[in-house]
Amino acid sequence: DNDAASLSFRQDGTFTILQIADIHWQHDEEAPYASEGCQDLSDREDKWYCSDTNSSDFITQLISLEDPDLIVFTGDNIWGGGTDDDIQSMFYAFNAAIESNVPWAAVLGNHDAQASWNRSTLMSWIETAPGSLSSVGPDFNGENTAGNYVLDVATNGEAGSDTALAIYMVDSRDYNDQGDGYGFVHADQVSWFQSEASTRSGVVGLSYFHLPLPEYQAAWDSGNNTGHCLEGICAQGEEAGFYDALVAAGVVATGCGHDHNNDFCATNGHLAMCYGGGVGYEAYGQAGFSRRARTYKATLSEDGTPTIATYKRLDHTFEVVDQQSLYPWAETTTTP
Repeated sequence: DNDAASLSFRQDGTFTILQIADIHWQHDEEAPYASEGCQDLSDREDKWYCSDTNSSDFITQLISLEDPDLIVFTGDNIWGGGTDDDIQSMFYAFNAAIESNVPWAAVLGNHDAQASWNRSTLMSWIETAPGSLSSVGPDFNGENTAGNYVLDVATNGEAGSDTALAIYMVDSRDYNDQGDGYGFVHADQVSWFQSEASTRSGVVGLSYFHLPLPEYQAAWDSGNNTGHCLEGICAQGEEAGFYDALVAAGVVATGCGHDHNNDFCATNGHLAMCYGGGVGYEAYGQAGFSRRARTYKATLSEDGTPTIATYKRLDHTFEVVDQQSLYPWAETTTTP
């Protein structure tokens, strides 16, 4: 039963979110693809058989280690250009979450809808998948967007419990329909977001989407950051007021994907802007830069508002790196 109202902080006052970015699933589990299907492997990794199952095995291990209350997929869950069956690939991409019985939610990236199904159709399937709290959301007059919705996390599991954390899932679309470059959060989506946020005044917010905000660049350049920026920041193609709306609404941190070799969190003093880090093996990476995923841990303070901490976990060693507080912001020493 897809019941978003079931999300609540645990009795110990914590709520843990595992972000999975850029799986780029292409093939089914039985497909006999050789290791050349995986990209940018280390010398050690290149000695092993490698396929999409390496990605799903990593996700399964992450779920076991993190014991999350919610799993968030931030787009490019599949690579539409590399699959003959969108839905089969989607099923395999999300299967680790489905089998875990942990609630999960997803948005789409710029590669998910490159095969035969459009964004609305894909999100309709995701909405009804086992364990999914995802929603197709408003249709915005049939525009090329789907998957704009909000998840509320209650203070506890009791009926009538106050909302302590709002999670805004937003579709950054695929490519810019008004010019060059990548997609962006359009003005009508911003208006929808503002309307939703107005009903959650004073509630701490997080927001997840695929394409980084243009403001990520200046935040990184400021030096107030933790993690790595190993490739150019390929930001949303336009700015239609989404950043300002996020800050005004009390969103304290954002999580995106898209640039697989960037895994930083940076702040401009108003918003902590994070990358999840690339998970997928049949997606580009950088040899020697381990696949990784980000965890967010919210902890209720005495006044009922949450603090937000984060860290990343690497594949193979499962080492925890770059532990820090996002809200309030506090940096830590970067580790590999």
